[in-house]
Amino acid sequence: MMLRRIKSVGLLWNRPSDAFLAIPGLNTEIRTPIFSALLTAGQIMEVSIPEIKWPLYMAAEDESLLASSKDFQSKTIRMKFLAPSTIFFGTAN
Repeated sequence: MMLRRIKSVGLLWNRPSDAFLAIPGLNTEIRTPIFSALLTAGQIMEVSIPEIKWPLYMAAEDESLLASSKDFQSKTIRMKFLAPSTIFFGTAN
């Protein structure tokens, strides 16, 4: 379940996070050995970002995506917001 959560978030730290809210009973004593086992098994990898004090973790299978993003050159600057769908809030017909 933890690997799936890391994959869905993209980068996740081994600290209390809203990403873990739906996992009952998950605390530091339980979470840390899981992260360690995934790291030892090579399923996740540590990522350091200079501006962030703690290491982040990502799925090891996504390493090629991270490497390819270093070479990405956008010709335009843009930002997109994904608004919540009205289907989930009962206002759609």
